[in-house]
Amino acid sequence: MNKSTFAAAIATFAAVSFAALAPAHAAQVMRDDGATGTVNISAASGYKPTEAEFNDYVSAYRFDNGAVLKFSQTLSRYYVELKNERLVRLHPVAKGVFVTDAGTRVEFRNDGEQVAIVNMERLPKMAKHAVEGRIYVAAR
Repeated sequence: MNKSTFAAAIATFAAVSFAALAPAHAAQVMRDDGATGTVNISAASGYKPTEAEFNDYVSAYRFDNGAVLKFSQTLSRYYVELKNERLVRLHPVAKGVFVTDAGTRVEFRNDGEQVAIVNMERLPKMAKHAVEGRIYVAAR
């Protein structure tokens, strides 16, 4: 087995192993040509919020960058929506903590009175309005 095949096998094993531990995670990987890239790994978290729990979060929140994000629920699915944009599905990972497929992390605090968002730039139409890595916080 040559070095690049072995490295690819190790990277695949690590990615599969890590997927079992994390509900959603963006991992840095090295390709065979030496470049790096990002791979999103998803797995079910097993955490299921109660209907009453998410009801505390259903609201619109205005952030200092002008974004107004609205949180909603349909059956057992949870969503965030930027005004007049498509719904983005949220996946629960812990009480008050959700992630999107693109890696945006949403954390509600104080029974939904505050929300903190990391990687807001990964939401639709937010790339120009949000700074990568900044934590945005809003209150009702």
